[in-house]
Amino acid sequence: MGLPEQPAGKTLPVPNSAERPTMPPGQLATAAGDSCGRLARTSGSTLLDEPVREPVAEVGAGVEVEAVRWKRVLNGWPLAIASAASALGFAIYIAVATWQTDLLVYLMGGRLARTPALYTTFLPNRHLLFTYTPFAALLFAPFGQLGVSPNTAVAAQAVWTAFNMVALVGLLVLSIRVVRPEVQVATRWRLALLLTAPAVFLNPVLGTITYAQVNLMLALLVLWDLLGSRRIGSRTLPQGVATGLAVAIKLTPAIFIPFMLLTGRRRAAVNCMITFGVSIGIGFALSPGASWAYWTKDVFQPSRVGGLLYLGDQNLSSAIQRFDHGVIRGGHLLPVVLAIGIVGLVLAMWAHRRSSPVLGVIVCATTGLIVSPVTWAHHLVWVVPAIIWFAAAPDRPRRGVKIAAAVAVLFWSCPIWWAPRDALHELQLRGWQLVAGNSFLLAMLAFLAGILALLIRREWTDWRRRGAFVRAAAAAASVRDRGRRAERRASTPSVP
Repeated sequence: MGLPEQPAGKTLPVPNSAERPTMPPGQLATAAGDSCGRLARTSGSTLLDEPVREPVAEVGAGVEVEAVRWKRVLNGWPLAIASAASALGFAIYIAVATWQTDLLVYLMGGRLARTPALYTTFLPNRHLLFTYTPFAALLFAPFGQLGVSPNTAVAAQAVWTAFNMVALVGLLVLSIRVVRPEVQVATRWRLALLLTAPAVFLNPVLGTITYAQVNLMLALLVLWDLLGSRRIGSRTLPQGVATGLAVAIKLTPAIFIPFMLLTGRRRAAVNCMITFGVSIGIGFALSPGASWAYWTKDVFQPSRVGGLLYLGDQNLSSAIQRFDHGVIRGGHLLPVVLAIGIVGLVLAMWAHRRSSPVLGVIVCATTGLIVSPVTWAHHLVWVVPAIIWFAAAPDRPRRGVKIAAAVAVLFWSCPIWWAPRDALHELQLRGWQLVAGNSFLLAMLAFLAGILALLIRREWTDWRRRGAFVRAAAAAASVRDRGRRAERRASTPSVP
């Protein structure tokens, strides 16, 4: 993955990866792009409508009857179940045919969770370090020994992949629910299952499954917390707690704390920070040495996760350096990153108030991905609710369905992998290679710019309508006044 050389450290025995290749998400997506594209093109926004009724057709109208039959198939369960089953089968194949390196790192972190060596031990054959919080390592502690034996490691990968697929379906269901709450529950689940196969080949989703990442689960937690019911049985979880748990595992969702404050959800922001603070306290209580090392040193060294100029890192800082063809000190880029972050948060607040809470959350997530010190391509799983918003939301742009299709094609084709991607080439890209190699970041920036233009246009339209209304009201009042004056003059007797 283009990782830099690290100093020698301790290693632990894990399954030999020489016999099981790690499959790049780009190659997996290419193999299935055509088939999932055909499936997605049949699942447009019309599927959110109620089931198609039988039209009145004359005898011999074979074409019309055939069209109705296919609409029934698309709106029914058979194709939805087939889509979900094929996606699950493909994902499980990845789990049993490759080593999912990130899961092996998580399991290694679980084994070392309560030792000072948590952040100094490398995964053999991959030269990777554990980079998440001590609390995250403690969550994996009960399962740490599963990564030692090849058989148990494969079983753990299959189970983790199944959890990721459940999270993907849950993210689809919840996205449809928050975008179109009037859609019936059965229809919502049918659509989610139907979209599972196209969604699994979106590069961020495929990368999350290939490397056994946590991105789908964290996105589902945040979306459920900010826009969902937060129901657990008969109880409702206070807003902010689930987002705090996501931050406790991986720091990138912390962008939602200022977003909650800006949108008037101060109690939710406090709950989030309390949950996060409790997780830090648990880490210090159970693993004081590792917690001290992480919160005083390692958390400020993003290069520990790998080569930040690698094309898979689609954040703003890395892209600027690739466009500049040289390394730029982080302090010089900080003002630009902070400015984009502030503008993005204000835009998210405006979108929340002026358009919809769904759009506000998506804009906030996009802002976090742009300004994060590390944004691997598989972090961009927020593209799933973004596509659904473009395709079906009442507040979507006028050409929302076409934009949704274009975004899907972009993340299916994953042009960031078209350009050369190794230490010798990433600072020497030119022309189309620069555009392709940074296309995910450029798409996120274009999204923010487009939403800004959309909100400005809507404000301008409303202002003109208000102005027209005021002018019409003033004109009507003037006519009434003139009429009253004319009546008074007519009723006043003239003096001889």
